[in-house]
Amino acid sequence: MPKKEDLRSAVIDEEKHISDEIKSRRRFRLMSVASILVILWALGAVVVHFLEGWSWIDSFYFAAVTLTTVGYGDFTVKTQFGKMFVTAFLLVGVAMFLYGINVLAQHYVQKREDQIEHSLRQLEGIVG
Repeated sequence: MPKKEDLRSAVIDEEKHISDEIKSRRRFRLMSVASILVILWALGAVVVHFLEGWSWIDSFYFAAVTLTTVGYGDFTVKTQFGKMFVTAFLLVGVAMFLYGINVLAQHYVQKREDQIEHSLRQLEGIVG
């Protein structure tokens, strides 16, 4: 019959393995969303650069202002294709940007919960 300490050690090892796997998936999800946002930003800048004939700086600036929904209004698209692209870019880009904020918030909330759980386990070991 296995000892109680051996069983407890096995459970702790399994919990650590599961916890590491969850953390790895969270990091992957966070990096995936960040990568998609950077690609989306660059795509928007490249398309606007060629459709509107703006400089690269102005195009990246416009894409960033559009994705963040700030919309200062200092740059506006003039061509028909530019307007159609920016409409689609806004719908997809803003949705992805908000999703990214949600993923980031979930990541930090979960990280804090993990820290609290770790602290409680340490206290339990000291007191219990």
